[in-house]
Amino acid sequence: MKIALVSLGNYRCHAVHLFHILLERDGFDVRSFLFKAAPLRPTPQEIQLLVRSVTEHEPKLIGISVLSTFYKLACKVTGMLRERSDATILWGGVHPTVRPEDCLKHADVVCVGEGEGAIVELASAMRHNPQGTDHSIKNLWFNAGEEIVRNEIRPLLQDLDSLPIPYYLSDGKTFIDANRSLDFQGRADMVETYDTMTSRGCPFACDYCVNQFLRGLYRDKGPYVRRRSVSHVMEDLQLARERYPNLQNIAFSDDVFTFDENWLAEFCERYRREVGLPILCYAHPNMVKDSTMTRLKHAGLRYVIMGIQSGSSRIREEFFGRHSSEKRILESARTLKKLRLRVAYDFIGENPFETHEDKRETIKLIAQLPHPLQLNLFSLGMFPGTRLTERALREGVIRLEDVECMSEKGYELFGGSLNLARQDSLLLWDVLYFLAKRGVPARMLLRLSRNRFFARHIRVVTRMMRYLPVDYYGFPALAVDSRLNFLVWRLFAYGRMFARGNWRFCLKKIKLRLLRRPDFHL
Repeated sequence: MKIALVSLGNYRCHAVHLFHILLERDGFDVRSFLFKAAPLRPTPQEIQLLVRSVTEHEPKLIGISVLSTFYKLACKVTGMLRERSDATILWGGVHPTVRPEDCLKHADVVCVGEGEGAIVELASAMRHNPQGTDHSIKNLWFNAGEEIVRNEIRPLLQDLDSLPIPYYLSDGKTFIDANRSLDFQGRADMVETYDTMTSRGCPFACDYCVNQFLRGLYRDKGPYVRRRSVSHVMEDLQLARERYPNLQNIAFSDDVFTFDENWLAEFCERYRREVGLPILCYAHPNMVKDSTMTRLKHAGLRYVIMGIQSGSSRIREEFFGRHSSEKRILESARTLKKLRLRVAYDFIGENPFETHEDKRETIKLIAQLPHPLQLNLFSLGMFPGTRLTERALREGVIRLEDVECMSEKGYELFGGSLNLARQDSLLLWDVLYFLAKRGVPARMLLRLSRNRFFARHIRVVTRMMRYLPVDYYGFPALAVDSRLNFLVWRLFAYGRMFARGNWRFCLKKIKLRLLRRPDFHL
């Protein structure tokens, strides 16, 4: 029996790679199609190529992993597959878990929650009884004509060590992008960073995140946060080193890697001895301790991504459900700086509940973070099922069209890249955030945030910044002590005076300030 698995927008979809090896181990002929990594939108040619590639495999079961951003894409792909194949179509992933009834308007079967056991049981039932389907499989909802069969949720899998270790470039996997399909079998030398997870579930339940919904779904179904044993993780990483000869880094995609100090103590001791490659991981300000991070640094930690999300305590507490004080955030940042780790801080913008004063608080906080730093500025996605989305809908702040499955905001998730396609009001704060990142004093930035002349000419400012050298991530590499940047930003600070004709006074002030600078030479 042939099975096709499809991952939309994510090459490294852990679920698809895991299901592939589970089904293959049970004797099924499996092929996985990893389609168009976000945030790039797929072209019509790529969608046609995906549908043609899947149907050429002639599967009896097609499993599609669906995130809310790709809901419309999943609907389109499913409709096209139905025209060419009579296969049973199963949707799984976050969006079908949150909105199963909506998804059953398109799919034959929906997996609610974790799907390892469910997809194997469904495939086995179809193999043994090709004429019918077992509608009693837990975690699965079935579209049975005019009614929906809703099965209960099975307990959470606690023994993560019982799951196999997937091989990302194994035979039977096709990557579709750039209007062509690629088979990377035999190209293990291309992998420089290995992405894996040591745990499932997040210790926190932020109001904008699906984890708080999943906690409610799995209430009384066992502990929500689970972790693989250190020995199982070491086996995974040692296999990765054997499989990928040019491996340079290990990336842990756990929601928060730095929880459970006892586990980390054993991990650090063994990792340094048995693996020793540079580590990337995610951290939470409340779980950054000097002793823990020092251990991780000695084990190989080099890069940390820490979520702050907003500089406004009002937004963090009342809307995001993130209970981290500014003092705790700055202490964590200084700890990471002391250990000389590369750090990226996540912030979420374009929040409809956010005022200009909240944004200024964010600027103040960014200006206090130790340099050098990287900012990841994300656009807030209103994901279905979260407390924040339900509140925004209830209070009329957003409409149903603004929910992520309809708005597809995830395609433009990353902000702050000085993209002139963005609205002036968004571009203004993009510029200010990145000037704060580069060390421009908060006092100057706060003045600019209120300066009408600066706001009216924000596109001119952006174009000027885009001509400056860029850093590794493609953002303007502003050096605040350079004469060029100093002149540019002082001119804009005095923009209103220029507009009123007081140009002699402004030039005099600029000249005096330049001459006072000890590093300025004519």
